[in-house]
Amino acid sequence: MNNIIRNTLLAGSIVVVSTMAVAQSTDRCGVRDAMINRLTTEYGETRQSIGLTSDGNMFEIFASRPTGTWSVLVTS
Repeated sequence: MNNIIRNTLLAGSIVVVSTMAVAQSTDRCGVRDAMINRLTTEYGETRQSIGLTSDGNMFEIFASRPTGTWSVLVTS
């Protein structure tokens, strides 16, 4: 049983790391209002969470349950 749990966690970690690498390679910069408009109209995403980073930037998570997409928007 321990091997099954270990292998499942290992596979999940690989998927997360792979996804993070893809996401980092597609970063974009732009005006915040335009970015939010694009996330809403093109992906159907809405803001799910908001916070501040340790250096004072605003950190927002947008997601869409129907499309399964999600985005992180950091505003400085």
